[in-house]
Amino acid sequence: IGLAPSTTYSERWIGYRGCGERAEWCGPCQTMGPIVEELSAELSDMKVCKLDIDKAMEIARQYRVMSIPTFLVFEGGEVTARTVGEQTKAELKTFAGR
Repeated sequence: IGLAPSTTYSERWIGYRGCGERAEWCGPCQTMGPIVEELSAELSDMKVCKLDIDKAMEIARQYRVMSIPTFLVFEGGEVTARTVGEQTKAELKTFAGR
């Protein structure tokens, strides 16, 4: 899993917008961390990225992230799907179109 780039998103990927395992104040983000790691290994045709919004507030604002964790799917540089909150691995796979 890489840090989501701050440039345009031209490839199909699912972006995890949250504080990940580094922010103790975000319990759902901590829960989702291992699930996102697993998906990264399983979804070889998609880039799976995560972003610490505490360190990249401008990107969070750009994509109107109001709650975390937020998951975005990008295709052709545009957000094509969005979901917010704790998800099961199966729910995230379905969300990602898998």
